[in-house]
Amino acid sequence: MFKSKNFFVFILITAMLFTSTACTKKAKKPSPEEEEAKKIPEIIKELEKQILTVTYMADLVPYYERSVKQREELAKKELQEEILKKGSTSKESNSKSSEESGDSKESGGSEEGGKEGGKSPNQVQDKPDPLMFQEMLLADVIKEEKVLEEDKDAKKVPQDLNEVWKKISDTVIKLHQTWNTLEPMLLSKNAASVSILEFDKNLELLTKHSLNHDYFNTILLSNRLTYCLAEFTAYGKAKIPPTVYSLKYFLRDSILKAAKGDFAGSKEDLAIIEAQSVNVKNKLKGKNAKIIIEKFEASIKNLNDAIDQKDVNLIKINASIVMKNVISMANDIESQI
Repeated sequence: MFKSKNFFVFILITAMLFTSTACTKKAKKPSPEEEEAKKIPEIIKELEKQILTVTYMADLVPYYERSVKQREELAKKELQEEILKKGSTSKESNSKSSEESGDSKESGGSEEGGKEGGKSPNQVQDKPDPLMFQEMLLADVIKEEKVLEEDKDAKKVPQDLNEVWKKISDTVIKLHQTWNTLEPMLLSKNAASVSILEFDKNLELLTKHSLNHDYFNTILLSNRLTYCLAEFTAYGKAKIPPTVYSLKYFLRDSILKAAKGDFAGSKEDLAIIEAQSVNVKNKLKGKNAKIIIEKFEASIKNLNDAIDQKDVNLIKINASIVMKNVISMANDIESQI
């Protein structure tokens, strides 16, 4: 009986110790290193969002410039027509006799009413032309990335172009602040100093060119900043392969090179995309993996054909389809985690 009781006590104590150990394990908090590894991908996402915001706003500058110019020309034309109308009415009134002055006033009133009721019949349009596809370089590709929220007011023409550059400048300042948060984390992880220095250099150049209202170099340098994101992502616990950031960078870069007439450089970017995409395709495990890969490879072929034709608009269309397929691959991988 005594032995049986001791055995029961032994089992009870063992169970309590096991439960206590299990609770301790559950209550254990992640180490600072683990917490930091989780934060890095989130900060990189915010950094990417700010970079693409700058890129997208700068990409709209040619449209804004053309629209502001058209609006000024239309306003000038309307003013000239008003002056001609008033001059014509005044001459007509002076040439009529005093007996016809009453009729003349009625006629003048009718003209004034017509002026208030609508535009001159000679005026073909009363507002700038809408945004044209060929006016933007990266807008459709960025749209397929699903990083930025849709801004319905983005295409509204500002009163002054300085408003646009002010928004770009404000976003660049936020970029500096976000980078100031990420950089120490990367240094603590012994990230390659070359990549950190390259990001610093390109951020400084972006700041300079955006303040000088240089739209193309603002787009070019903001895209260059995304090149380093692939390496930075490797130092955190990301849900998608770092290579995805690399594919997106080279895809945008291929469009920018084509826009400058460097179709050979655009072709080189595409070759890098094909080579690096193997790493991403090998990670696809979902039931739609085969279909996603086939669509990606078909879109790559079509983009290659567009580059051969040296048709920038065709390149932009096909590049946006490739981007859509890159995001599909990334989503498939993320869904498996």
